[in-house]
Amino acid sequence: MVPHLSSRTVFLEAKVKIDMMGDAHCLTDEYERPNYACLQKGEIQYLPPETLRGAAVHPPNLKYNNAKTPASDVFAFGTILFELLAGRFPFQKECLETIVYKVGKGQRASLDGVRCPPAIKKVHEDCWTLKPEGRPSFSSILARLSQNVALVNRRHSLSEADLKGRSRPSWISS
Repeated sequence: MVPHLSSRTVFLEAKVKIDMMGDAHCLTDEYERPNYACLQKGEIQYLPPETLRGAAVHPPNLKYNNAKTPASDVFAFGTILFELLAGRFPFQKECLETIVYKVGKGQRASLDGVRCPPAIKKVHEDCWTLKPEGRPSFSSILARLSQNVALVNRRHSLSEADLKGRSRPSWISS
């Protein structure tokens, strides 16, 4: 399990790398007040409903009673997938209290209007399933994405030659 899977801890280089030390917390006591917790902007969107329902404020941090599980990482991956597809955080314009309520109750940010294959939207929807036991495994997610997205030998741009040595399309000038 990843301590804090989010788009801030995923790096795209020659391979995808995940920062295993990316656990966010307050770095100062200046925010320490009774019944308040300090969270980085966007952190709450990665937490699954079961974690939010069991969270408690221990100033200056929010403590989670539930242990990290593969299912909670899958939920966080669903949030990263949402960001990639929609180009924004889910519930971006909502206050924290509203986000906690909506996610805890199983409400989801919509991908309506986002153009992508229905199978990819289904993967995202399944990652955000309310009950952890209903979420797919990462091996299942990989298999489904591999069937629906040409991930192997995909070029970064149309001007690059692909890995099989084929030349650029004729309509691209050298």
